[in-house]
Amino acid sequence: MELAPTLTAVLRGRPVIAYNAGYDRGVLARHADAVGIAPVVEDAQWWCAMHARSSFNGERRWRKLNGGHRAVDDCLATRELLRTMQIRGTRVA
Repeated sequence: MELAPTLTAVLRGRPVIAYNAGYDRGVLARHADAVGIAPVVEDAQWWCAMHARSSFNGERRWRKLNGGHRAVDDCLATRELLRTMQIRGTRVA
């Protein structure tokens, strides 16, 4: 709860890139609700890397990230995915 005001201020009006943005946004909203605070990243611009990856690969299904479901590993795996897409000429955000 102590981090919420700072995180809200930092992310206000900025893009939040998440591999499964719908899921992550929901988790943050549920946790905020559970402790009685406003959703932390409600004013942020959400961008879903999982949807972009599916589109980039010409697929209709979503693939697992293979980041190990650990926050730092998932962030690094998403960053690598975005770099790969950018190198191949896709606008990623």
